[in-house]
Amino acid sequence: MKNGYLLPVMSNKPLLFVILLLLFMAGCPGNADRENSSKQDVGKEDIAAKDNDERIQYLDAAVNHLILFVENSGYIFIRNGSIYTSKEAADHVRQKYDYLTERNQIKTIEDFIEKAASKSSVSGTNYLFRDKGGNEQKVGPWLLAEWKRYKEQGK
Repeated sequence: MKNGYLLPVMSNKPLLFVILLLLFMAGCPGNADRENSSKQDVGKEDIAAKDNDERIQYLDAAVNHLILFVENSGYIFIRNGSIYTSKEAADHVRQKYDYLTERNQIKTIEDFIEKAASKSSVSGTNYLFRDKGGNEQKVGPWLLAEWKRYKEQGK
């Protein structure tokens, strides 16, 4: 009892460690409920994952429709002052969509139209198309109108 404790100094350190460990585990947020909450949340995560998968499939289908709409239009597309065929424009928009999707920047079809299909990410210049009558129009509103038509058909 030279050190003022009932137990020798060497035996206090392991005991102190065990006490601190138990206190830490008891006081950690969520430790007591971790098993119960993980069992309850599994169903929610599965539903969320399913909903997310369905959302992604729907978004991909809608985007593919709009890209094919561009590709099959036969119009001339103007990007940063250069002229492109409808196939070249569709390929470019598809690449942009893939790039932005990988970075989690496309959540909705409106995001796709705004961020990937309407204007240059570099210059901010609107993409244009030239119809068969020679009229130039902005791509964004044209695609938005097609998106609304597509939705109304229930696809």
